[in-house]
Amino acid sequence: MPGARIPSTDHLARLCGGTKCDENGRPLGAAFMMRTVDDSLSVNWLEVTGASSREDQLEAIRGHLLNKDMKLRATARLAVLQIASAFQFVQMHAEGFELSAYHEQELPHDPSHAGIYGYTAQDQVVADLLAMSVNEHYSAQGPDSD
Repeated sequence: MPGARIPSTDHLARLCGGTKCDENGRPLGAAFMMRTVDDSLSVNWLEVTGASSREDQLEAIRGHLLNKDMKLRATARLAVLQIASAFQFVQMHAEGFELSAYHEQELPHDPSHAGIYGYTAQDQVVADLLAMSVNEHYSAQGPDSD
């Protein structure tokens, strides 16, 4: 069940496996495809960490992912979406899709967890458009691993 809607001015991070990124580490549409058993795409809300710098926000997200025993492999990336621009980009290029993001804490391990709603596992075009709207991407292991 979704929690509070996340402000459109904020940012989301998606953990993208290395096989779902191009040779430059830029996420592909496959990184934004949700599983058929899910009703939202799993992401993390950066601003809810309380950190003021992007580096500190991402470090908090990395900690939450590790707390859930997720593997942060050397080739994996954290893709950052600015909610308003990414969702508007999808809406402009894929008629009939209205995306939204909701806070979905996974306590105690991941208080920043969130979900993107408004598309399904069959909507490849939306996943591709979300990948195209990524404005920042970083090593999943941190700045010292690049």
